Amino acid sequence: MGRTVPSFRQVVGNEYSTLEKYCKALRKQDGELLRELILSARMHTHAAGYAGFLDPMQAILLGMLLEQEKKIKEIEKRK
Repeated sequence: MGRTVPSFRQVVGNEYSTLEKYCKALRKQDGELLRELILSARMHTHAAGYAGFLDPMQAILLGMLLEQEKKIKEIEKRK
């Protein structure tokens, strides 16, 4: 039997598709930056599924924030 309820990864994938449409509507440079953020957030999809998020956009945004924080810490270490 097949799944009747999509997996969290599938639901998040649908959100990424929606965000891709938004990227296309942005100026080219802004769209490219947003795509980079989206790709960085994908690395945390497994953790979000495990945590049981109800809203996939929350998981995506938290993944983006986490990756941005990593970059900030890396820059601070260089000083």
